[in-house]
Amino acid sequence: AIEVMTELVSQYQELPQAFLSKMPYIREVLLLPALANRSEKIIAGLTSLMCEVGQAAPGLVAEGSNEALSLSDALLRCVAFSSEDWEIAESTLQFWCSLAHCILGIDEQTSKRNATQELFLPVFSSLLDALLFRAQIIDIDEHCTGRVSSIPDGLVQFRLNLEELLVDICLLLGAPAYINKLLSSGWGLASQSIPWKEVEVRMYALSMVADTILQDGSPFDFSVVMHFVNILSSRTPAELNGCQFLVYKSFGDVIGSYSKWLSSSKSNIKPLLLFCASGISKSISSNSCSVALRKLCEDASSFIHEPPILDILFWISEGMGEGNLRIEDEEEIISAITHALCSILDKELRKTSLARLLCSSYSAVEKIIDIDRDELLRQNSSAYAQALNIAVRGLHRMGALFSHLAMSITSGLIDDDTISVLFGIFWPLLEKLTQSSHMENTSLSTAACRSLSSAIHSCGQHFQILLPKILECLSMNFLLYQRHDCFLRTAANMIEEFGHKEEYSVVCVRTIETFSSAASLSNLNSSYTCDQEPDLIEAYANFTSAFIRCCPKVPFYIMLRFFVHYCRTIWIDSTALILMLIA
Repeated sequence: AIEVMTELVSQYQELPQAFLSKMPYIREVLLLPALANRSEKIIAGLTSLMCEVGQAAPGLVAEGSNEALSLSDALLRCVAFSSEDWEIAESTLQFWCSLAHCILGIDEQTSKRNATQELFLPVFSSLLDALLFRAQIIDIDEHCTGRVSSIPDGLVQFRLNLEELLVDICLLLGAPAYINKLLSSGWGLASQSIPWKEVEVRMYALSMVADTILQDGSPFDFSVVMHFVNILSSRTPAELNGCQFLVYKSFGDVIGSYSKWLSSSKSNIKPLLLFCASGISKSISSNSCSVALRKLCEDASSFIHEPPILDILFWISEGMGEGNLRIEDEEEIISAITHALCSILDKELRKTSLARLLCSSYSAVEKIIDIDRDELLRQNSSAYAQALNIAVRGLHRMGALFSHLAMSITSGLIDDDTISVLFGIFWPLLEKLTQSSHMENTSLSTAACRSLSSAIHSCGQHFQILLPKILECLSMNFLLYQRHDCFLRTAANMIEEFGHKEEYSVVCVRTIETFSSAASLSNLNSSYTCDQEPDLIEAYANFTSAFIRCCPKVPFYIMLRFFVHYCRTIWIDSTALILMLIA
């Protein structure tokens, strides 16, 4: 019967008002007994009906009649109803958003807007309480023994769908009142008595409305946030369990969202960085804390040069050698620290700091090269796989450093002397690696080529004299490992960077001839074989395109000879190459 009535309400405009007049009866006679008896099917049905009534006529509800307030109270009770899933609470979200939009849509200069908003402030204040209660992660407490905590899928989805409504509530209550409601809960100062599940959900709600609060610009007392940051940053990983790293995740989101305000006080920088260092040590909070670290390094550049702060940054970078983080998070962290170090005004300190940061990844790659000289280590498949993984991560971190360095060079923050030092550390190591048998590993060769490409973009002129050696190394490695398209891609980068110089035209021609002689490319003589190697085809096409575009000093007959060979062996559309050749 409820389903039928819900359908009728959505189709007939007169019915919402009729149902609204019956709300006190529906609430008292039907809903409250169902809530008392925990009859979830009845509660879910009534919730759906009431939401349909409200969404069909939000203007009627916004008038604030006794019946409308009765409807609001009934739905508040449905939101707060505890069940094993979040479907009932989630089904009300669209109604609350519609009502909030209706109120916010009234001209704010009119007395009607003020009166309506004042009438519904207690409703939306209670709604915020109910949403925070239902969005809590129950497993967070001091005695959780699990090393890894998982949030139920239903709760994850419920939280994702809350953002729009939380923003609306913040707009209705006003940013100061919203913040005060989240942070004034009378939590005890002793860490043993802190209800972490309440703290976590309030930090979540604070991060969700960051853009609204920042735009409002109202004064924000971060003392409560910093109180918890100090507690959390003082703990060692051994003292933390999987559940509590969810707290780190939410605090990381808050720090990242409000980093500009938080970092304005010098006394906050050290505990914030220590907090990030703790949070990135677990996968569940590593992303939010690494993003927070990046934003802090961007916003607190004036304080970064102080020795205690630098020590924390190096401690973070040197702790990544264990390989517990995602590669993306490691790159985020290295980029953040590189940004901070590039802002150091003292040239000598900046140079030595960047060199130290690069060296923190050096040993990871050096170990894999040492294995080449020790057959016993290589025969231990488990140890070798671990060493490969650590080396790949080290190369990605080096690439992240050089990628960020390129931006600093463009802005004039990095001098040539610093680049020379970093180049002197990086290239000898990479040269040894590219000459080793480990390049057979796809992940390692890809990471090595990627870091080389990043270094070329930032240290361009230093690599210029090495162009013949590097191109020969890339082409020889490709002949050895012909499915590794990374060698083609990196060679294309080299030619784009230096191919316009006449003195290197012979080297470029020799390189493309070597690549073209590879059996893996010569065999691509039908559409079927090309379909089997899309990445290889793309890499070779990009390389040949770079060769034609960037090597204008190559004699035309050589270019034509290569092009004929290309068209005979590679079964793809060559229209673009023809146009470039004509040009």
